Amino acid sequence: MSELSRNLGVGNPTMTALIDRLVKAKMVKRERDKIDRRVVKASLTDSGRETLGKLMSIRRKELEKILINLSQEELNNFLTSMEMVAQLLTKGRRKREGR
Repeated sequence: MSELSRNLGVGNPTMTALIDRLVKAKMVKRERDKIDRRVVKASLTDSGRETLGKLMSIRRKELEKILINLSQEELNNFLTSMEMVAQLLTKGRRKREGR
């Protein structure tokens, strides 16, 4: 859970509340680590994976509707900008993790 909290930039109480709601909705299941019982792992259920797939498909279609109106140059600029944002986010996460 702590790793999820760090990766999403939220506190442990916020992450726990979110996971509680997802467990209640049967989207996520919790499992204790077999070696270290203090560690709790969260994973998607079949229903959670199905829902995530649907949401990703909807998001992809909506993004396509927006990007189809861009010229090739605008699209290239957009992609370059997105790559830069991804690199900055990765760099920021590594910095927070002390790497």
